[in-house]
Amino acid sequence: MNNWKVIVGSAVLASVVALTGCQPPGTTAPTPTENTTLAPAFDPENAKEYGIRGAYVGEGIKEAMDALKPEKYEFMDMVSRESLTVEQLAKGEGNITTGILFADQAQVLLTVQKGVVTSIMVGGIPQDKGDKFKTNRGLSMYESIDKVKQLYGDATGDKELTYKGSNYQVVFSLNNGKVFGYRFDVLDK
Repeated sequence: MNNWKVIVGSAVLASVVALTGCQPPGTTAPTPTENTTLAPAFDPENAKEYGIRGAYVGEGIKEAMDALKPEKYEFMDMVSRESLTVEQLAKGEGNITTGILFADQAQVLLTVQKGVVTSIMVGGIPQDKGDKFKTNRGLSMYESIDKVKQLYGDATGDKELTYKGSNYQVVFSLNNGKVFGYRFDVLDK
């Protein structure tokens, strides 16, 4: 009789976990395309166009980390070689700081200056994880050049497509007609 209760209890627990996911109560995974502040057409002057999973260049590091939700990360100042915390970066500490974030079993590289994200680089994502690293406009890794042009507009190039505003740019790296990496940057003035 006790075995039956254990089996039923385990089945109920497994069902709850399967239906709710393995996240703490009240949290949801970021949906890359839930950014409703984007215009229907690509706006090269809107900073929110230049990022992934709701994070974007020009945004504070704390807000970017909240959006990206990495499992692990490490930031290092490129001048002093000192490790820095997100709290230190948010206070503006460090010169030019780069960080490696591990999210969904893949790497994202960030550059931070004065507490602000100045670069987001994504590449080397496993093909089965491509949808988890959509741009804020909804482009998944490994999509076609045609999909890039549909979402961002016309551009030319065999190895890269670049879209640029006065303050920001995104470069899509291409191989065999598919996107295999992107880099979002704040442009130097």
